[in-house]
Amino acid sequence: MFDIAANMADSAKKRALLWPLQTSLVLLLPEVFVLASMLGEANRSINAKRVLFLETLRKSLRLPRSSDIAATCLVTICRAASHFAMDSDSAVLSFALDVQNEMREEIFKRHHQEETMIDRDVMIKAFVSLCHLSKDQVVENLVPRCLDKSSPISFKISVFAGTAIIAAQDKTEEFAELYRAIAPDIREYLHAIGAARKNGPPNGVSKKPEGQSTEIASVELLYQILELLKIRPYLLYEGAPKNSDESGAFFEKTLSSILNCITDDDTFVRTLSAEFARRLISRDANSIDDRARQSSKTQTELQIESWKGASAILVTFSRKLLDFDLSDPALKVMLGLVRDYMETRLQFLRNMKILVEAGADVAERQIAGISLEVSFLVLLCSSDLDICSLTTSAIGILCEEGRLTENLEDLERSGLSVMKNYAVYSELSSQTFRLTGPVAFQKRLRKLLGRMSKPTAGILTAWEAVFTKWKALCKVVVQPSFGKSPLLDERSLVEWRNYSGFLAALGGCCIAMLPHEMPIEDPSVAGLRWIDRLASDGESMSLLERFMRQCLQLLVSSSVNVRENIREVLGSEMNPRLYVQFFRSLELELNSLYENPSNVQSSETRLLFAEQATSLLRAIVERIEDSQESLLAVDFGNFTLILARYLHTLKDDAVTLRAKIKMCQLVEIVSRKKEILNLRQDVRVRNSLLAIISEWMSKPGKVCLPFLYS
Repeated sequence: MFDIAANMADSAKKRALLWPLQTSLVLLLPEVFVLASMLGEANRSINAKRVLFLETLRKSLRLPRSSDIAATCLVTICRAASHFAMDSDSAVLSFALDVQNEMREEIFKRHHQEETMIDRDVMIKAFVSLCHLSKDQVVENLVPRCLDKSSPISFKISVFAGTAIIAAQDKTEEFAELYRAIAPDIREYLHAIGAARKNGPPNGVSKKPEGQSTEIASVELLYQILELLKIRPYLLYEGAPKNSDESGAFFEKTLSSILNCITDDDTFVRTLSAEFARRLISRDANSIDDRARQSSKTQTELQIESWKGASAILVTFSRKLLDFDLSDPALKVMLGLVRDYMETRLQFLRNMKILVEAGADVAERQIAGISLEVSFLVLLCSSDLDICSLTTSAIGILCEEGRLTENLEDLERSGLSVMKNYAVYSELSSQTFRLTGPVAFQKRLRKLLGRMSKPTAGILTAWEAVFTKWKALCKVVVQPSFGKSPLLDERSLVEWRNYSGFLAALGGCCIAMLPHEMPIEDPSVAGLRWIDRLASDGESMSLLERFMRQCLQLLVSSSVNVRENIREVLGSEMNPRLYVQFFRSLELELNSLYENPSNVQSSETRLLFAEQATSLLRAIVERIEDSQESLLAVDFGNFTLILARYLHTLKDDAVTLRAKIKMCQLVEIVSRKKEILNLRQDVRVRNSLLAIISEWMSKPGKVCLPFLYS
């Protein structure tokens, strides 16, 4: 059959079809390869034509017209030879070893032009075959040549695609040197391509920024890199720096590269990146067993090292979460990765025969716990129910980790931040609660936040972070143009509403504790930045006072939605511990508006504030069920009298009458709860209010207020 095919292969077109067949047939004749290595003997043998065929393949490799088909045939021979042991005396293996240098030099020429290059599939197969024949020569000579900056992009793609094939089959780490050799280039290209695609044209558009190299603009190169990383995700960390400072910057840059790919416009890139990232974090979380087998360190040292490494990853993850806008679709992907990483780590802890207790109290883990608490609390303000669901799930995993590593009978001393308010977080992340909708979830969330009683660095930092976001959104929602873009403005309003409720509900846990409330020798509260204390940033007001003053100003916003929402927040969702600061701010605002002759506010604004403040005071008083020591400094009677006197000076119209009705309702509720409220100069205040209301009733067209006589 070989001879018949040889006689038929009399043209280039026929050779392209028949040479692969001849190659397969000659592999069935091992004596041909024996003769090919014997000078002079081959010419006198009946196998002369077959030996000549092998020589023709070697010569044709150098000819542009036949190099593709010759390379294909030689690669087939090398692939067959790679199945023999290196110390074998196989003639096929000897021939492959003789021809490998020619293949390397001709297939991967140093000055190859892209258009005259051998077919890429052949190049990939050649790279794999050469690796199996002599991986040391490939690592030392071929890899640096192919990955050189000036090499054609096809060389780079061939190396990464070939390595992916090898990695999928390598079960014994035989090619570890190859992985280490290409790892730096993998990281460099992943970061450069991801950054370029994020800032450049989407969807792999061929147009590339000025000065940008071809490989950076190539989406195909990115595909091959991600395919390789999907098979061997830990390749990204091969040769990573050991120094803690360098490793932090290294991981930050690596994570940025992954995130750039996860948020890419190309669906295939996003899918590959997410799959690779999940496998990577799964490997990270379970790598202690691998290190234990390969290291001379004790189990305790490895456990401490594992906690430190995992904590550093979580700190970076949590900081990245805060960089996202709540409406960014990539946030959901990133949060899912964080949750998956935590879940994998939790499963690892559960499966440990000896619980990983050593190192659980290292400072890095405490920092990670605080960072995660900050991120999760901020993300709970999202209007996206999926994000809230992922966040509560992650909180549940963190609580479960705490149950495995902390002393549940002494949570006050726990190094894991969320465990100090374990009961609240546990209920928040309970799987029995169904998320029926974003509004219902936020209402439930604010009730639970109001029950927080143990201040932590995570809670205070989260409050401050949300306050910063809230201030920025306040400037947006009060603009006259707000509402002209319905979809965008609706989202901004919902986020602003969620932030407002969060600050009002959680604020009670963020104010400085009174001396008799503070646990003896509690180091966890030392050095915390309380929101009701002046900071060292030069501000004349505390964070809490700024929040309260801003809320009171929003009561007279031109937007009805803003006015009604902020009144609901202050009236029904504000933590009672914030009442003292609220009433202080309210007193300043009332004195400024109604007692200061130089005030330049319009009459409409003053009337609107009076109406809003009256309704707000009534809602707050209705919530007060028992006497509170903190409210002894609040003079409810004076607030009511200031508002009533102002309303008494106005001419009756529809708006004024509505405000007076609300004032009468406030007077009624204050009178009914006078035993638990602090009404200074009780008789004088009541007589003054009675005189004012009586005069309202005596006017023509008076408002009927029968409940005043009850």
